[in-house]
Amino acid sequence: MKNRIILKKILVTFLMVLFSVIVNAQETCATATTVSDLTGGTCATSTVGTVNDVGSAGCEEGLLDTWFTFVAQGNTATIDVTASAAGFRPEFAVVSSSNNTCTGTFSVINCFDLGGNYTVINGTVNGLTIGTRYWIVVSSNGDVTTGNLSVCVNNPLPVAGCVDNDACVDRAVLALNPVGGAAACVSDCNVGANIGPDFAGNNCYDLPNPTVWYQITTGPTTASLNISVNSATMGTPEFTLFTNNCATFSIVNCVEGTGSTATGNNIPVAANTTYIIAVSNVSGAQGNFSLCVTQNGDNSACNTTNALTVVSTSMGSPLAGPYQAGEQVTYQYTVTNWQQVNCNYIGAFVPTFGNCWDPSSFNAQGMPVNIGTPLNVNGVIQPCPPGPPCAYNACSGTAAGTWNWFPAGSATYNVAGYYPAGTAMPAGWYFLNSYNPATGSCTGDPTDPDNSYGDGNFPACGTNTFDYTLRFTLTAGSLANCGAGTTDCSVSIKTFADGEFGFWNNLGCTADLPDTAPASFLCCTPPIMTSLGSSTICSNANLNFPLTTDIPSTFSWVAANNANVSGESTTIQTGATITDVLANLTGVPQVVTYTVTPTSTADGCIGLPQTVNITVTPLNTIASGTSQTVCINSAITNITLATT
Repeated sequence: MKNRIILKKILVTFLMVLFSVIVNAQETCATATTVSDLTGGTCATSTVGTVNDVGSAGCEEGLLDTWFTFVAQGNTATIDVTASAAGFRPEFAVVSSSNNTCTGTFSVINCFDLGGNYTVINGTVNGLTIGTRYWIVVSSNGDVTTGNLSVCVNNPLPVAGCVDNDACVDRAVLALNPVGGAAACVSDCNVGANIGPDFAGNNCYDLPNPTVWYQITTGPTTASLNISVNSATMGTPEFTLFTNNCATFSIVNCVEGTGSTATGNNIPVAANTTYIIAVSNVSGAQGNFSLCVTQNGDNSACNTTNALTVVSTSMGSPLAGPYQAGEQVTYQYTVTNWQQVNCNYIGAFVPTFGNCWDPSSFNAQGMPVNIGTPLNVNGVIQPCPPGPPCAYNACSGTAAGTWNWFPAGSATYNVAGYYPAGTAMPAGWYFLNSYNPATGSCTGDPTDPDNSYGDGNFPACGTNTFDYTLRFTLTAGSLANCGAGTTDCSVSIKTFADGEFGFWNNLGCTADLPDTAPASFLCCTPPIMTSLGSSTICSNANLNFPLTTDIPSTFSWVAANNANVSGESTTIQTGATITDVLANLTGVPQVVTYTVTPTSTADGCIGLPQTVNITVTPLNTIASGTSQTVCINSAITNITLATT
């Protein structure tokens, strides 16, 4: 906060009156007491005036004036006024003359007043012109006419090294060390410097006290800055970071310090950009200080949760490949909770396709033609804040834009991050806003991805819950791929933030890496299973099931567990015969399912697995009816045999 005793400069010129009347003592401009010691050590004194020479000036409420004067030797003066009479309640205005004499038109430079019952008041006046005469007009809040007044003025001479950069246009250049290097520091002072800009309202970025200026330029990989001002003599140092324009003063960041330090860390900035730093003190104190600036690179990841998977293959090939000629492979890519680091919206999905894919999988611009699930849009244009209608008022509540496919070279990478700065970006899905990013208006939508923000709740930041899903299908090429060597069936997808290539100028997300699904094209001759797909055996019998293919091959096989059968191999076995001894533990037939995978002995080509179903029947039990007792040579009753 600004010191509330130091009132803002009165902008309206105050006409005090032209006069040449000579009155007693120091009651007029012409008889003003001169303050000759401008170090503040020796004060000028006077009896109290009893004449209303100029009426009330600025903040003054009293009408009876006592005049003092000095010729400025520096740009800033601290003035102390003391009254000897109790209840005097001194107040004073500092005025200048249009012709530097008592015959000119007076203007109020600053005015100081307090509340309550007091006898001492002080204030600091900035922006004085060296060599110009100023008058201190003291009055009593209650028009007390008794006692004496003393006025002390501390108006230090400018220190040569403290005023060479006290104007924005004369700013000193501070060369920064590269990203990852040490802080670049400068030792300087603001003693006697001119005041900086004082904007409407009471703002952190106001600079109504002695201010000095610097210029810095960020590097190609800079994402943020650490800025600190430290001073043993300035208890409340402050700094403001502006864009590189001394006319408009567009504010980037400001810090009002305490405890002799003002520090701002990780202040987002654009790479390869020039900025202005103004250093001052909240309370108006002057002295020596050190300014240090550190460049930070971007190590942020915005796409922290993603997955690229194969969800189906049309010919039954393993999801991880290799894929057969003409086989259709469906991919799905998901992003969960995109993180808007430095307010970076997601701006592009850029895929890379291996060379095994048939050209019919893509259109003339390289986009997959078979898209099952297109990219979704999450962003919504937000309502206007309270106040007059904003530029995007008419389209608030509508979608932030659309995803569009652009061929390679349609966008340019802006910074030194994943690509070198200036690199033409590959083909991919890029976001185009349904509003004008430059003006925020609902018309003038961009047609160039370089001039667009990404998908976000414009103009809000920090929405980290956006999810995305993309599904598409590619077709593997013909067997001619094998002779041509085009057997790379990999697919990868990389996301990019709008601060990397689009209209946004804060770097972020450069640590994001592509997600890749590697795979190859099936170029060997796979064996085809020719053995039967089923058989039936009795319980406790050795299966001895032979495995055959159309070309010489080896085999691996494994059984799915059946809790009603024992003896099946549930771990992978090898051999041309399934040799398990299967026991049916129940009284009803049970089925054991084997999966057999052939591999050609000539080139190691893996064939499609075969399913073999083995039915295991339970053992029979003979039932012969009841027992009989007979004598020798006697007939027996017929016995009927049955099995269960």
